[in-house]
Amino acid sequence: MAQQRIQIVNGPSRESLFDSLRLFNERRETEFEFDNGRKIRGMVHAISVEDGSGHNWLVSFSTYGVTMKLYYNSDRRKGAVLDPGTKPQTHN
Repeated sequence: MAQQRIQIVNGPSRESLFDSLRLFNERRETEFEFDNGRKIRGMVHAISVEDGSGHNWLVSFSTYGVTMKLYYNSDRRKGAVLDPGTKPQTHN
């Protein structure tokens, strides 16, 4: 059985998304809302063009020590989690 992707149901504007990346050193955060009702704030590490339309992006986003890979459409403010990432292991 194929695993269903977590969907982004609301996210930042294109300007806010790029501001989060541009102001990374100032720890500028942005927020995504997912189809499970959770809203998660975090930092954007990288943005790359998905298709050249100027609306579709591949985003590297981190929160609570987890880096996720997202597909995001800044026009519709929707997308999907491509890779939910994993929490770093701590060693005692």
